[in-house]
Amino acid sequence: MAFNKRLGNFFQKTTSRPSKEDEIVYADRFQEAVKRLEESDYYEIGSPYGFFDGRHIIGANTPIHEGVYVGALPHEAIVVDEAHGELEKVYTDLLVLHAKDHGKKNKIEETIFPYVSRIVQDKLQFSPESVRTALDQNIIQPDHKVSLDYFLIQGVGIARHQMLLAAYLIEKLKLRGYLSGVLTLDSKYSFQEQTPESLTYKGEDGNEFHFDPIQLREDEKMMLVA
Repeated sequence: MAFNKRLGNFFQKTTSRPSKEDEIVYADRFQEAVKRLEESDYYEIGSPYGFFDGRHIIGANTPIHEGVYVGALPHEAIVVDEAHGELEKVYTDLLVLHAKDHGKKNKIEETIFPYVSRIVQDKLQFSPESVRTALDQNIIQPDHKVSLDYFLIQGVGIARHQMLLAAYLIEKLKLRGYLSGVLTLDSKYSFQEQTPESLTYKGEDGNEFHFDPIQLREDEKMMLVA
């Protein structure tokens, strides 16, 4: 596994109590992405994370729609907007799926999140191999913009694509008045572990929904084994 030179390789074999040098170092994934890109001709200074190639950079508490998601390590710059129609289709499918089981309601906060998880996994099958193939064929390139719709049309993605789709859906539910809590993209990141993306939604009642694509996959594997 490659390690960021600024942080160094802190994985060392030891039989004694781990020292501070052995501990995994965590950083803010969004601030690290900005540091990586701030010398780019496509980066513009702004609050809170600036702009990349004409779009605001998606971060912990920024708007999702019309933004672009860039990485602490280089990967495709993922644009999230409704220009191509695929995102709105998923949103409509989510409401239809929920309504079949619960009817039409104005307040759906207590029941909607399992459906968010389900539809994200259905629309974007977890497939690192497919994303790698697209990269190898130059269909996607590091720090080059590509719409999230591309991955929806292909029906595949990995943690960052699934997290962004979930974030878009939750933000849309908030804008339409179905939800009233706070959406936060988790910023904790380790270059050693290359921490996958996740998000948290906290309702006004204090209840939390945590969407972690990797943990969902592990839970599914456990259910298959059980």
